[in-house]
Amino acid sequence: MTSGPGTLPETQVRAMFDRIAGVYDRMNSVMTAGMHHRWR
Repeated sequence: MTSGPGTLPETQVRAMFDRIAGVYDRMNSVMTAGMHHRWR
């Protein structure tokens, strides 16, 4: 992977995803009234 403006190391991207994944799933459940489970 090349470094440059706007690029993050894979470890930082993975850590950011790990921090927001649970909140994202909960928000999907709230906003879709649980229907997103059927869409998967």
